[in-house]
Amino acid sequence: MYTAILQVIIGLILSSFALAGPLAGQGTWETTLHGRDMDGNAKNGFEAYYDSSLNITWLKDAGGLNSTASWDDAQAWVSNLNIAGVSGWRLPAYLGTGGPNYNFQGGSNAGYRPNPVTSELAHLYYITLGNAGYPSSGYGVKNTAEFDNIASYYYWLNDSYGRSEAWLFSTEGGNQGTDRKVLKFYAWAVHAGDVGTPYASAVPEPSSLALFAAGLGLMMTVSRRKKVKS
Repeated sequence: MYTAILQVIIGLILSSFALAGPLAGQGTWETTLHGRDMDGNAKNGFEAYYDSSLNITWLKDAGGLNSTASWDDAQAWVSNLNIAGVSGWRLPAYLGTGGPNYNFQGGSNAGYRPNPVTSELAHLYYITLGNAGYPSSGYGVKNTAEFDNIASYYYWLNDSYGRSEAWLFSTEGGNQGTDRKVLKFYAWAVHAGDVGTPYASAVPEPSSLALFAAGLGLMMTVSRRKKVKS
């Protein structure tokens, strides 16, 4: 009996993980997120994604410190972050005005289903990824696009509220608000503007072009000889 119950629990856990991933047709991510190479090595994939809607670059790895941290520790980590020589990273910004106006019917700067324009992370969650907020059906971070390690939990935003609190956003239910800076939540690094290099802009090295030209010439010579013999 206990074995059967355990199998059911494991199945539910695995199915919940299986729901998260890139979902084609949901949100705007397929047209507004653009892969960026940070380390010059195309073989290991993109390290960041430029968000053309917000004009910022998101680090592909949303895990940040690989653990939760206080707001001050998260700020210290992101301010010292250097990705392949690129510094100047920060936490996602709160874009609203005034203090938290909790409205659990949605549309405000705090509470469930906040207005997506009030923070960069809310915009990513609701508009770019097209996820639903609590209590809507299917709420939660189901679409992760090509990002890695998006935790279903709270993430710090870059802005303080008073001396002891800071703004934060939950990818678990899509809610937003403020809480004490000493609490421990996740951190996700972003950078203003477009940083990194798209693979499509890479130009073949001169040696590669010469090799290609030599191969093409050889093929044309062989083709001519076959025509003469025939």
